[in-house]
Amino acid sequence: MKENAVYQVKAEFAVPQNRNVLKDQLIWFPSQVKAGEEPCLFRRVEIWDEDKQESIAFLTSLLQLGATTIAAIYKDAGRWSCSSRRSSRT
Repeated sequence: MKENAVYQVKAEFAVPQNRNVLKDQLIWFPSQVKAGEEPCLFRRVEIWDEDKQESIAFLTSLLQLGATTIAAIYKDAGRWSCSSRRSSRT
């Protein structure tokens, strides 16, 4: 997900304890909604990568999966660089 992407948060979910998940959100993009239509919802999961010392945000349409599962799928698929936003954690 691009750092400058404009989105609205529809819902925030509790993050699992003792995991690297920083945020778990249900979002939508106002610029993509046509008049009279419902917005297309996405799951935005932000994790902390301890090895690289940076946060990475994943965007998916897999709304039913848990945040830890989503992060594991992207990591195992080797898609870190495809769908990620990196920033130093302060």
